[in-house]
Amino acid sequence: MAAVGDLSVLGNVKAWLNIDSAQTASDANLALLISAASRFVKQFTSKGVILQSYTETYDGNGKSVLVLRQQPVVSISSLYLDPQLATPIAQSVTGQSGWLIDNNQALRLTGYAFTKGVQNIRVTYKAGYQVLGEAQAVPATPYQINGLTQLGDLWRSDLGVTFADATALALVSGVPATGQYAVTLAGLYTFAAADTGKTVLLSYTSVPRDLEQCVIELVGERYRTKGRIGEASKAQAGETTSYSQKDMNSTVKLMLNQYRTIAPV
Repeated sequence: MAAVGDLSVLGNVKAWLNIDSAQTASDANLALLISAASRFVKQFTSKGVILQSYTETYDGNGKSVLVLRQQPVVSISSLYLDPQLATPIAQSVTGQSGWLIDNNQALRLTGYAFTKGVQNIRVTYKAGYQVLGEAQAVPATPYQINGLTQLGDLWRSDLGVTFADATALALVSGVPATGQYAVTLAGLYTFAAADTGKTVLLSYTSVPRDLEQCVIELVGERYRTKGRIGEASKAQAGETTSYSQKDMNSTVKLMLNQYRTIAPV
């Protein structure tokens, strides 16, 4: 099972490195590298990535838009403005003052402004990636879907399952009956035999696959270079091999740059 906050999992990294799943000698080192690379990616992009709640304070900027530190923004629980930070501002509806989530990264006020001040804005919100209603067919025996390998994005936690007609399936801890499902902490969904072939819509917190690939490649590069730390080149049999001294390869940097927060916070 991946550590909390990791943006990839051991099995996916070993598959990329062509390490047989039965070979476990490097598992501990790879797990540490996954956690380190995940932390680097989150710091580089200035995003927490995995869906969670945040409570933050900001300096009022005198404008109607405030870019939040964590993105993408999923929901706002509360927003308090200067001067007392006591009365929450409600979500805006047509023709009324309040707040809106703008492009999943900013708070936009209607009828208000973020009054200039020091730490006079407080907002509690959820930010991170999620997939809502990904369609999957319940397979034949053993009636399981692996969230780590079979879903569009990397599964991190369950947010519920429905049938195609929006009827919710009940989460159970034992063997599921019709209309029920079970899911492990490792993202393995199990359904009832009677529901074989039915379409289910899975909702889950996630890591975009391109972000996960960045972590996998960062881990792979560090793992492959552990035997030549600090070496820029190596001469052998009359030939010299030069090693890249970049902090990451250009493909990884290009993918990560798509997720960077470029607006001022």
